[in-house]
Amino acid sequence: MTIKQAIKRRKKLVRQIEKEGEKIFHYNTPDTRVVKKYSTKECLERYIQLSEELVQVKTAIHKATVNIIEIKVKLATLKDLVYNLENLGCISGEWTDERTKEKINYYSEITKEEKLSMISKYETEIEKLEEFLEEFYRSTNI
Repeated sequence: MTIKQAIKRRKKLVRQIEKEGEKIFHYNTPDTRVVKKYSTKECLERYIQLSEELVQVKTAIHKATVNIIEIKVKLATLKDLVYNLENLGCISGEWTDERTKEKINYYSEITKEEKLSMISKYETEIEKLEEFLEEFYRSTNI
């Protein structure tokens, strides 16, 4: 199984565990007049079994990706940086407060053009890292 397949399996296991958990909580103590659709004990057994498999899959993924932790951390950090840059205010000039009619002068040290340039630069780096990771996940077996 490749890392990419393991990640898909991990996501599927998480969804299955959530469904089993919902059944456990919903059907454990029903009204006595209601016919139970599921056995809570069977759901709990599947929940535990799926959880154990999830631990194995997650562990295998982490062991296989230990050599690329720095790349994964850098990617997450760059994504945070781009998000923050996108939300950075870059207003310059005179504005009038609509409520008080007071004129306010704004000056941005980082201009809108500089901000857009940095975003473009970091997005290019993010794309390269994502392509590297995608290839790594596709080609590495666990």
